[in-house]
Amino acid sequence: MVPDLLAMASAPPKQEVVFVVDVSGSMAGESLPQAQAALRLCLRHLREGDRFNVIAFENRFQSFQPEPVPFTQRTLEEADRWVAALNADGGTELLAPMRAAVQAAPDGVIVLLTDGQVGNEAEILRAVLEARKTARVYSFGIGTNVSDVLLRDMAKQTGGDVEFIHPGERIDDKVVAQFSRALAPRVTELEVRFDGVDCVELAPAELPPLVDGVPWTLLGRYASPGTGTVTLRGRSEREPFSLTVRVDLPAVSDRPAVEKLWAAERIRGWEAAQLIGRRAESMKQRIVELAVAHQIVTRYTSFVVVEERKGDRRNSGQAKTRVIPVNAPAGWAMFGAQKEEEAALGGAAPRRGRMAARGAMPPPSAAAPAPGAPRPMIQVRRITPPGRAPAQSAPPMDADGGTTDWMIMRSERREQGKADAMKKKRQKGGILSNFFGGVQPPEPMMDEEFEESDASLGESLAAEGGIDTGAEGLLSQQLANGLWDGTGEGSEPVRQARATALALLTLLREGITSSHPLHGAQVKKAVEALLSLAASLSGDAQVAELALGVAWLAAAGPRTRSRIEQAAKPLSGLNGRLGNEVALREHVDTLAAR
Repeated sequence: MVPDLLAMASAPPKQEVVFVVDVSGSMAGESLPQAQAALRLCLRHLREGDRFNVIAFENRFQSFQPEPVPFTQRTLEEADRWVAALNADGGTELLAPMRAAVQAAPDGVIVLLTDGQVGNEAEILRAVLEARKTARVYSFGIGTNVSDVLLRDMAKQTGGDVEFIHPGERIDDKVVAQFSRALAPRVTELEVRFDGVDCVELAPAELPPLVDGVPWTLLGRYASPGTGTVTLRGRSEREPFSLTVRVDLPAVSDRPAVEKLWAAERIRGWEAAQLIGRRAESMKQRIVELAVAHQIVTRYTSFVVVEERKGDRRNSGQAKTRVIPVNAPAGWAMFGAQKEEEAALGGAAPRRGRMAARGAMPPPSAAAPAPGAPRPMIQVRRITPPGRAPAQSAPPMDADGGTTDWMIMRSERREQGKADAMKKKRQKGGILSNFFGGVQPPEPMMDEEFEESDASLGESLAAEGGIDTGAEGLLSQQLANGLWDGTGEGSEPVRQARATALALLTLLREGITSSHPLHGAQVKKAVEALLSLAASLSGDAQVAELALGVAWLAAAGPRTRSRIEQAAKPLSGLNGRLGNEVALREHVDTLAAR
């Protein structure tokens, strides 16, 4: 079944979230920009009153703020800039940042993104479990060289989840979808009771929590058919929970695959028991018997194919050892960048400031920090405002005080790439320029800005036409209160209501509603914000009709639509149109064009 916990979602508890992001050298390439884009969207799933922080780690770690801060428009904008300035460099030291994250939010949600493998897995797991109270850890393993056992154990023992992102898969899509589930209403401490029917050997033996919108499955066996009920009881964050479902158990099942699913789930539970001694041997025998009976691959059983060669196909020689070279894990760009620079210079590249191999420390610089001071993970540089003559500056200096051809070439290549990307962005435009009219993306900071790496978020998005292109770009500009900012005539509520309605209308044209598996949470947030704003729109009936009409179209749930219909009763322009999607769509399109 798919639980609908919307009644609980109307007043969700305040959340405390800490994001822990790997910015080691192996995250260079596509991984870090996608992780940065995912963080921008995840932050917009939070609600005003929630608290959050971001920790970036490599050999050392650095926090956005010393402790979790309230989620407001100001902290959202500051976090956007901080995340966009992250660079990929250094090794992977996970213990200290994970301990700091759990200590900062012992009852919150910890979101970990990493592509590295560590050697002290047991120490990290122990530190997390000792520091937490009810905190849940949601981990994302990126690439082919990640500590999967550690991530699985943290998810299992904290009630969180884990997802692995393979080469070629988008990081942001999976992270945002999983994060939506992490913040969804849930019911824990579940117990099950059967009335009228008798079910045994339930799997899983330990019932997982009910999460809003996430399929929930319980498998079992029964000796005799019949009709009865199943009652689930548990606790939400605020109060007891009970749900009764009618079940009909047939005499002959028409779904033979269910039996194999039940056997596989039972075996997973037995394998996770981690027994020792004679009990472990007895459990192994039970696993083998059930796996063989249902043809299931386990750690003790597998499918074996034996090929018998005859005649000339028989191999009579001795076995030979063949050395197979091992490639770097897919998605790691840190080694390829070195080769590109060597090729560009016609030979070996000079010593680099960025690490050339995982775990290697960068060479010392002339402006190295004092002993014991944390090494800065971002750099600040001054840029020249448009129309002002640039100041003459000396060529880049290497660690010995001399100029380096490679550094000059790299700087020129970066600046040329930025210029080309901005030119492409101006030519292409984006969703906001098409539908918002006067609303434009914010101008770049003219006094100081964070210098981004070659593969940073800003340059990656600019290369695709800027952050105002596509649904993700539009959603990444949502305000902390769930609305979009707007310009033009009218009060601030009127401007924001119109801008939000136009944003939702744009998303609707791309098939994104509140039921969307990836972006539905942000659409719900916008719909709720428009409902709260409806009372402030009495002075502008057209904007009120546009806002509530689009909100009704974007809301997939009948209860939310019913609330919108109640709020729209004073608006004559919506009479007879709510409930008729075709007529309503024509009406809001007309209002949006004015």
